[in-house]
Amino acid sequence: MSHQQPLSWVEDVFQLLFGVEQTDHGKPNCNKTYVMYHGTTRTNATAIQRDGFVQSAGGMLGRGVYLSRDLNKARRYPIDPSLPDSERVVLRVEVNVGNVIAINYQGHPRQKNWHKGGWLGNREVFDTAWCPPNCGMTPGGTEEDCVWDPSRIKINLVNFYRSTIDSILTNCVTVWYVNCSASDRKPLQRVMKIAQRITASSLPSIDCPDKAVPA
Repeated sequence: MSHQQPLSWVEDVFQLLFGVEQTDHGKPNCNKTYVMYHGTTRTNATAIQRDGFVQSAGGMLGRGVYLSRDLNKARRYPIDPSLPDSERVVLRVEVNVGNVIAINYQGHPRQKNWHKGGWLGNREVFDTAWCPPNCGMTPGGTEEDCVWDPSRIKINLVNFYRSTIDSILTNCVTVWYVNCSASDRKPLQRVMKIAQRITASSLPSIDCPDKAVPA
């Protein structure tokens, strides 16, 4: 897999909205709202932005929407070495976790039925299942969250478009620069400067006069 550029996010520069928390990877507090991340393809990201998240059919924690507060974990998805970085998008979202249960070992009695109350309704119902880091359930030892109801997840459109711009420019600018004419390079440089201000992150330098292509 090609080298991935480090990502920065709006919350690194500006204050989070009131009531939204960005914490370590400890257990989420019930009924709090947290910043989380979801790695996917560009096509799927566009569909999510348009229609919202959809529950997965299954997984380690059963049905639900899989997210993580660990950005590095989200960047690993989708797990497809053949997928170019230009087709990968990490969505930053805000999640009201509701009632949370920790699933901290394989074979946990509520591992895949945490949202079900049982035949007699005598079991507690949870909105989010949380897998702690370094508990032996995930390959990289990272934390994972599974949210039952997609309506609990708020997509921040500013950050959706910001991550899209960041991904496109980071992975495509070298190709554009090498293949464009000398007369096109100043406008491209202006686009890069504007994009850096919008995304609040550093993008690759395109000052490569030795690769100039005659106009």
